Amino acid sequence: GIALLIKLKNTDSLFKNERLREIVNEVCKDLVQILEKDETYLRLGIVEYQTGEYKSVDPTISKYRDRVVDVIIASTSIPLAFPPVRMNKKKEYQYFDGGVMNMTPFKDIFDITRQPDFQKKYNLESIYAVLCSPISNRESHQYYKGLFDIASRTLDILCKEIYLNDKEVFDRTNAFVWFRDEIEKKFPDKKEELEKIYKQILKETDIDIKKYFTSTCKVIAPDPEKWKDFLESDLYPDGPQESMKKGDNSEKLFWRQFPSTLTKDPKKLMAAYHFGMFMAREILKPKKQP
Repeated sequence: GIALLIKLKNTDSLFKNERLREIVNEVCKDLVQILEKDETYLRLGIVEYQTGEYKSVDPTISKYRDRVVDVIIASTSIPLAFPPVRMNKKKEYQYFDGGVMNMTPFKDIFDITRQPDFQKKYNLESIYAVLCSPISNRESHQYYKGLFDIASRTLDILCKEIYLNDKEVFDRTNAFVWFRDEIEKKFPDKKEELEKIYKQILKETDIDIKKYFTSTCKVIAPDPEKWKDFLESDLYPDGPQESMKKGDNSEKLFWRQFPSTLTKDPKKLMAAYHFGMFMAREILKPKKQP
């Protein structure tokens, strides 16, 4: 027990990610050029632990062009699970996954897509938020006694609440922007008074409603009710993981077979990956004509 405590004290993570870095190095070697050529907008969220500051990184700007792999790895480095990333040898700053502070980065999306110039160019109306975890909590009859199980269950519950809170902020921002549009139509000659209202909203909510356009937001998350359809689809890998039990429905199967936040089961992780592809196909496939 003492040896384990000493080991935990002297390590910065449970797992290592050298193999991931090798893959990212290979796959993303031309990423900046591709982003610029295709006019694709990408932001990577990281947290600087020494300052506690959240950074939304554009990998195409000069400061980060030569550190793209470092930024990507940092954006995947969940604290405790994976080690931090150092990007500046002169400063011993450590960088972790931006989800520590900003799990669903709606503000980052707003700052790109809701600006007037972007709106004029692309006329974007909808934003899709793709979540890796379901936004519904299962009722669990398991008794949690190990630290790992308790931590995993805690993260499952915590992530769901953060997702919902982030979505609420998105909806509130949309509501304020809609309010701005409507009130300016009704009172076009009250610009000075409206400016005071906008400043007060900014002061109270940190939302600058003058610089945004409204949009709809569609949240895409693993849906337990779709799991059985996925099991019967061509995307399900390696066949069923376990035999069906009497009374099993899609939701029960989902919670037994879908990985929890800290799971290391490769079959469950691969199934979750393919389930994401299944959900995307269901959402993006052409609608049948009546």
